Amino acid sequence: MKIILIFISLFLNSTLYSQDQKVKEDSIVNIIKTELQNKSVDNYLTYRIFDGNHYIYAGETEESELVDYYRIYFIWELNGKFYIKKTDNYNIFPEIEIDANKIFNFVYKNITNIKIERIKPYQQKIKGKIIDVNSSDYGHYLISFNINSDIFSKKYLV
Repeated sequence: MKIILIFISLFLNSTLYSQDQKVKEDSIVNIIKTELQNKSVDNYLTYRIFDGNHYIYAGETEESELVDYYRIYFIWELNGKFYIKKTDNYNIFPEIEIDANKIFNFVYKNITNIKIERIKPYQQKIKGKIIDVNSSDYGHYLISFNINSDIFSKKYLV
């Protein structure tokens, strides 16, 4: 009975921790989406990168912390200019102007194909034979498109 209680306790703690991380990530995403809506930005991309668990150094007097580390990049167009803003577990960085005209032109031109095509797995040639490299949930990339009120995402596991 003790073993079952210990297992349940460990499972619940890790589940609650993961949910807390997801809530924090979602709240940061919602803050930035609200900023974009307030600026009347209709077209933007989000690029989420989840690398798995990492130890984050907390400072000289504190212990390192094991966290599910993520980065999210928002890229948008406003008045003919393009901007990017990065967030991670701890920070929302300032936006900077970038040259993303080619990215958005590609997306606008190929939106239908991007929407219906699946992301193909990474392939490797071993001994003359091409094989798909198995992916796991250790890490993933998630690209979300919000183009003219058309919202969809593509996920790639690494």
